[in-house]
Amino acid sequence: MILNMNQILGQHYSPIGLEISQDSIRMIQVKKNRGKWVLHRVAQEEFHPQEEKPDSAREKLSDIIRAMKKDHSFHGRQVISTLPNGDVDILPVRLPVSDTNGIEGKIIENARARLSYGVDQAVIDYLPIDALKKTGQGEKSFWIIASQRALVEEHLSLIKAAGLQTKALDIQPCALMRSLFESGCEINENLLLIHMGDRDSLFLFTEKKGPLAHRIHTKGYLDIAEKLTEALKIERNEALRLLSHYGFIDPNPSKERQKSAKPDSTQSTVHEIILPLFKNTFEGLKDFVNYCHAEVGEMNIDRICLSGKASLVRNLDKMIEYDSDIRTEVINPFSSLGIENGALENIDPQQGSIFSVALGLTLRE
Repeated sequence: MILNMNQILGQHYSPIGLEISQDSIRMIQVKKNRGKWVLHRVAQEEFHPQEEKPDSAREKLSDIIRAMKKDHSFHGRQVISTLPNGDVDILPVRLPVSDTNGIEGKIIENARARLSYGVDQAVIDYLPIDALKKTGQGEKSFWIIASQRALVEEHLSLIKAAGLQTKALDIQPCALMRSLFESGCEINENLLLIHMGDRDSLFLFTEKKGPLAHRIHTKGYLDIAEKLTEALKIERNEALRLLSHYGFIDPNPSKERQKSAKPDSTQSTVHEIILPLFKNTFEGLKDFVNYCHAEVGEMNIDRICLSGKASLVRNLDKMIEYDSDIRTEVINPFSSLGIENGALENIDPQQGSIFSVALGLTLRE
């Protein structure tokens, strides 16, 4: 019998987590070494499809993914991926559960009534929401998860064109839940996760048993950066630097900081430009909280966690905590993982929050 060297060393590689967002491609893989997950490879590349014709953009994107897999020595070809939020419909529904054999039929009926496209043109799945308490007797809550079949097939064919195999497609809320647990975050209370992507932000209300509600807000990190580029007539990279170094003014600085702080005109300028967009996002968040009260019932948000590119906007956590009066923190799922040599080439380990979705995908195993 020939023994596999990985089995001898007690190593097990996960599938590759692949997140294709509007302007970035993120890939991540972990491996289990002697019973513990460690980061094996992490990679990120920018991609701007709006600058390409559709056919050439697709070909270029598959070439970038193929090159990332090769250049960073990812193990194997299996991938777990997710569609962009805008391509997925997640619809909450309460259904009677007296006849469990009829659930799928009821899911299809609800999808047919609520989707903007026909169910015969859709890929449909459903997820029981066991944590949701506000259900009538004999009822159970579900998320109906749907996407247009053409979009799913296009995504799968893109991954195939890059020389990879799709093991599963997942949704962002589930991936983010896994990243939360991996970060060492103890979900023993009601928690609101705000994940800032490139072009949208995901609000996820959850407790220990699982998700309760979610919403997509159509503003993200690049919208804030573009506000700066337009107002100051600067390049995008300079706008990103300003967000990282200046961002928002600390609304509640310590006494020591108040004494030593000198007036900073640059930070004041940045703050005033991006504040209206932040307020717009915060109004969306308040609407979501009101929705949670209506959908979930009496509840409190005990803590707010930030992930994604929210970690790159200075003092965003302090602004949210100040406006909401709720303890707010940035999570970094890399902080609790071992890191293999060479895993984080050209990537700051403190920016693990950016890879929360990709990491959650690869942990689906």
